[in-house]
Amino acid sequence: MAIDLHWHDPSQSILEIQLSDAWTWSELFHVAEAANTLTLSKSHVVHSILDLRLAGQAPARSLAIMTRFDDLQAAPNSGLQVVVGATEFNAIVAEVFREINPQVSLVEDLSAALDLIANTELDPLS
Repeated sequence: MAIDLHWHDPSQSILEIQLSDAWTWSELFHVAEAANTLTLSKSHVVHSILDLRLAGQAPARSLAIMTRFDDLQAAPNSGLQVVVGATEFNAIVAEVFREINPQVSLVEDLSAALDLIANTELDPLS
């Protein structure tokens, strides 16, 4: 699989999604569903990092596929979604995630993503 989903930290408060050069829209959709399931399984806020630095160009039929994401809603305990390394070619992926969760930020590297999350005030879920 050209997309890796894993917990970034032992406290399972940051999910990291890394795309490599040969990813597909179908894979991204399934990983987004899995990320939502993992997020919902926690009682605390879960932030996510989408790392596009190795993603290459977005696959063909990007606009047609984006309609599949319309039904995918962010989990209520979703925190920031930080996109690392978005270029002209893969900025469309960032827009897909922005549709799911408006709390999407774009940064250049992983350390900037972690700094952004660390500086975010975590409110307890009500």
